[in-house]
Amino acid sequence: MFSGKSQSLGIAALRIVVGIVFLAHGYQKVFKFGFHGVEGMFGHMGIPAPAVVAIVVMIVEFVGGILLVTGLATRLPAALLAIEMLVAILAVHAKHGFFNPAGVGNTGTVVDAVCNSGPGGATSVVAADPTTGAFFCNAGHTAPDDAHLVGYVAENPGARYVQAQFGAFANAGRNTFYTPGLNIWNMSIYKNTKLTERFSLQFRAETFNTFNHRNFSIGLPTNNGSLDSATNPNPLAASYVNVDAGSGSFLNPHQFNGGSRTMELGLRLVW
Repeated sequence: MFSGKSQSLGIAALRIVVGIVFLAHGYQKVFKFGFHGVEGMFGHMGIPAPAVVAIVVMIVEFVGGILLVTGLATRLPAALLAIEMLVAILAVHAKHGFFNPAGVGNTGTVVDAVCNSGPGGATSVVAADPTTGAFFCNAGHTAPDDAHLVGYVAENPGARYVQAQFGAFANAGRNTFYTPGLNIWNMSIYKNTKLTERFSLQFRAETFNTFNHRNFSIGLPTNNGSLDSATNPNPLAASYVNVDAGSGSFLNPHQFNGGSRTMELGLRLVW
């Protein structure tokens, strides 16, 4: 048995923790993703009226989280957040199962061509030529033949993204894929020593990414700013931009080293 005071403290702690969780997600949607990012995310999930849902969810999570943490008017935001989570479970998560056994994640696939030998003829699936990327749909599968190319089929039908072929326009919208931003502490200390009335000497010690926290991301030019660009591969370089969607490098931020700590010492004469 618990006393009434213990129960109240337990409920208050649970309310505050849950409120912080929703407040953090609401803050992310409002100040990081923005309205268009949240709308695009819901549209990608197949949520009806994504613009309206985006506004409602952003308000409910951000304002509702604040109200839960502060303990002001908790019943209404708690009910609205519970409804939101129920909709999320039924509309998005339930179809993937509790442990998401068939979840596609950020996987991609290339496509093969469906070739037909002619009206009423046999149909075959032909992979792209590894050198030219073209599909050889002629009789011997030795040369491109668009007249017999009747369609495309994904090599991995469970993938989320399909690589656009030569001459095709990609249709993945803005904010379709998110990666974490920079999470870096930069610190510096300095000491000024007066030499004369006119001259002084300044010693500086600076660290960039002080805690050596790796920032695995494919959405940033160098992952750790220009200071580490010489040693940290650039996700926008041709070696990554041209990666095949079916390879293990596709949307895999851990292929980059994530950056490292940089330290600088400086001595400055001021007059």
